[in-house]
Amino acid sequence: MKVRAVGLRFAEICVIAAAVIAFAAVQTPGPIQMMLFLWGVAALVIVGSVVYLIVAISDFLSRRGASTVRFPPGEVIFRQGDVGDSVYKIIDGEVEVVREEAGQEKVLARLGAGEFFGEAALLSDAPRNATIRTLSPVNVVKIGQDDFQTLYAHLPDFRRRVEAATQERQS
Repeated sequence: MKVRAVGLRFAEICVIAAAVIAFAAVQTPGPIQMMLFLWGVAALVIVGSVVYLIVAISDFLSRRGASTVRFPPGEVIFRQGDVGDSVYKIIDGEVEVVREEAGQEKVLARLGAGEFFGEAALLSDAPRNATIRTLSPVNVVKIGQDDFQTLYAHLPDFRRRVEAATQERQS
């Protein structure tokens, strides 16, 4: 997520710098200012536009299919009450499942490599029923809702594993 913010900030700075150079060129016309305008502004606008397009395309592609995501320790992946839009399978690291009840946090479980979370909201079409927070650096595979539904509908073994985990967590 931080890379996206840095990319967008860089694109914004490029466009602002281009505007400042263009303004300076118009205020004091001369051959050097015009050269800066033609080269500098064009280069900054092109670089800023390319970076913005890369961020936009990355955002679009990350919403489809599976992608790997890394979270630092102590980061909340999603919060209780959020809309469910994906399922996560842990590659490595550890997370805790926390539910807020009567203003108090209650740790329900710790999940590690090979385990998944986030499926309950997609199966029930309800908000997230718990908060997931990382305890260590965590790498996950993130599967979007449409792809999860396709896998769930067409892969019986996958469906059985998800249903077994869901039943285990409810008891």
